[in-house]
Amino acid sequence: VARMTGLKGVYRSMHLHSLNLKETAIRHSEMNGKKYEESNYVVCHIGGGISVSAHRQGKMVDGNDGGGGEGPFTPTRMGNMAISDVINYLWDKPKSEMLNLCSCTGGLSNYFHTSNSDIIHLKKEKGDPKATLVWDAMIYQVCKAIGSMSCVLEGRVDGIVLTGGLLRFSDVSEQIKQRCGWIAPIAIYQGEYEQQALAVNAYDALMGKIEVKKYSGKPVWEGFDK
Repeated sequence: VARMTGLKGVYRSMHLHSLNLKETAIRHSEMNGKKYEESNYVVCHIGGGISVSAHRQGKMVDGNDGGGGEGPFTPTRMGNMAISDVINYLWDKPKSEMLNLCSCTGGLSNYFHTSNSDIIHLKKEKGDPKATLVWDAMIYQVCKAIGSMSCVLEGRVDGIVLTGGLLRFSDVSEQIKQRCGWIAPIAIYQGEYEQQALAVNAYDALMGKIEVKKYSGKPVWEGFDK
């Protein structure tokens, strides 16, 4: 169901900060005396890119394609836009420029000619109306995505887990708590655990705690039978 689009033969892909999302959810479970495999979470990586994902009983079952332009706009990514807007405003641009707007030059970078969140947030702190509007709109869209993923989990959400570099700004978590705190308890893990995720799993594999897997290099899922 999560893979379908309204066009035959075109399927959704989820390109996420998978390492950090999974590792943070596992750490959160362990810190609260739970098993990741028995928990339901909405987990968000909020940084230069933004990933919002639904985790059901130890599996990530849905999320946005941040690198493809899906989801909230971010410091570098343009996020969701109506197809009619893409046609009206982007159709005459080279494909390379459109792809860059999806992952490099969209979002805050497009508004302020920099993706440096410290510079932009400082403008907001000083009361700049443009910076305040754009920044708050970005977090507003994150909250909408969290609500969407809570519906994927049918409202049975054990926690909303936030991670990523932008949590160094307290207003990010405060706004999410204000809009989404009624869904589930919110936990904050500032920064990232991507390197730790690689190290922990390599160690567990060497110690024989988990099975070493072999990958063919081909996608595991290539679409539905026609």
